[in-house]
Parts: sequence; structure tokens; C-alpha cells
Amino acid sequence: MEAGTNLIAGIGHRITSEEDLLNHIPSIFSSNCDPRRSSRYSFIDTKEMLEVFNKFGWEPYSGKQDGSSKFSRHIIRLQNLNMTNIPFDVDDVRPHIILDNSHNGSSYAQIHIGLMRKVCSNGLVVDIPGMTDIIKFKHIGINTEELKHMLDGIIKQYSVIVNHVDNMQKTILDDKQKIEFVVRATAYREPSRFINEGNINVARVLKAIDPEDILTPLRDDDKKNNLWMLFNIVQEKMVKGEFHRFSESGRNANPRGIFNANRGIIFNKALWRLTEEYLYKNLN
Repeated sequence: MEAGTNLIAGIGHRITSEEDLLNHIPSIFSSNCDPRRSSRYSFIDTKEMLEVFNKFGWEPYSGKQDGSSKFSRHIIRLQNLNMTNIPFDVDDVRPHIILDNSHNGSSYAQIHIGLMRKVCSNGLVVDIPGMTDIIKFKHIGINTEELKHMLDGIIKQYSVIVNHVDNMQKTILDDKQKIEFVVRATAYREPSRFINEGNINVARVLKAIDPEDILTPLRDDDKKNNLWMLFNIVQEKMVKGEFHRFSESGRNANPRGIFNANRGIIFNKALWRLTEEYLYKNLN
């Protein structure tokens, strides 16, 4: 966590009031788009979207904007207290949706499907092959009924997610697979350093990290030998930067957590896809 703030790696600032939104994500209050955009450009007003979400029970949980401009890209996690938590073994997981938007034309407004692991504030982002886990909006006005229909569709997807997580909890990897998982996850966290022309430099990864360090859970309840727990251990450590990392010269250079909101989305989705790959291999 950065000093003097409530900024949490992976999910941004904890939001409990509109004042928190104004203090930490002021770009959502822009009533118009960046003036450098074409006069033909129209945008989706984030504040208006949040008001519609609220009508259907979805309230901001956390968020962050990337950059200091009042038009900057911003990513907000929302939860619906009318939805029950999903119990998974030792876990208590709450469904989340993630609103990703900007007022500068740098990205379309979009919704990602997420989960929040309560015990450690792990903000997961779902990416299941063949499932509609992201909804992109064109920058046009908001249609309340259309948005309600989309939210209803997202809620139905959670039955698919529950099935996948159940299977992850039944999947056991051997030691070789676990180390391979950590190596690939490390490469996805820092692709510019460890991936060249689509290929992972395994030797460079193993020089930079100790897989056993990353595989060691932060809490006793996470000492479960299954794919779901492996995914969560690796995700938490890499997002929060709670692992040892070494420079090219061998010096200890512990990493920072992932605080950039967009980078967090990209890495979390890559890690979920990696987990799905191992799940598929073990089910077939």
C-alpha cells in the first residue's frame, strides 16, 4: 500500500461514499469529454452509469483512475449486497462487476466480470473461454433497460463461474506443473522483461524469482493443494508485490504491487486464462 493513502494493490482505493469517489477518482465527475476530441465524439458519462447501476443494487466497492487528468481512464469495482456470497471451501467470495471507462476517448466503456476473495481483498477478474465475460459499449447514450438486461445476463454467468471454480478445487497439479505455472505467471506480470517474440525466457525468469517463495502461501488456510488455491496464492503475491525478486546482477529488488488499474485488469485476465488452461489439461 502506498503511504498516506488507502490505495490497495489490484483494486485501487476502497470506496464507501461519494466523497471517496470525488477524492480518489475525480475523472468520473467530468460532465463532458476531453475538448481535444472531435465534435462528433460522444461519450458515456460514468457518473450517470453509476446512478443507473445503483438503481439495480450495484454500489462502488473500490476504484482508481490512471493519470491525473479530469478525463483519465478509470476502473471501478461494484458489488451488489442483494447477491449472496459464493462459498468455496475455505473461501468466501463475493461477485463483483468492474466498470472500465474514460472521458478522453482512450477506451470504450466496458464491464468485466469479477470476484472478490474476502479473506485477503483479492480482486479477481474472470476470463473463461467461450463465456461472455466482457461487455463493451459504444460511446452513446445510456439505455437503462438495455443496461438492466446486460446486468441480468452477467448475473446468470456466475453459475458457470461456480462450476469452473468447483473443478479448479478438484484439480491437483504436480510439483513440475506448479513451478511451470509460477514461471508463466511471472512472465505475464513483466512481459517486456521475460517474453520475446511470444516466447518465455524461462532461464531469465528462474534467475529473477524463486518459485518456492511464490508458492508459499501468506496464510495457513491457503495451504490447500489444488489449482484454485494455487491461482489465488500466485495472484495475491504478484498483485501485491509480496515476493522476492532479483535484478539481472542478482541483487534483491523486491517488486512494487500492481497499482495501475488497467495493468491490473490485463494481468488478472492473463492469470485466469492460464488457470483455465491447466484446468482443461487436467479434465481431458
